[in-house]
Amino acid sequence: MNVIGSTRDHSASRSRSSRAALTWDSTVSSVEVTW
Repeated sequence: MNVIGSTRDHSASRSRSSRAALTWDSTVSSVEVTW
């Protein structure tokens, strides 16, 4: 039970960080287009 919980937290944090990376990439792209 504990292992499953930690695995779920890990995958959730990984998806959250990847989503943040996508947002950052789109922001950088917008800045480059503006420049």
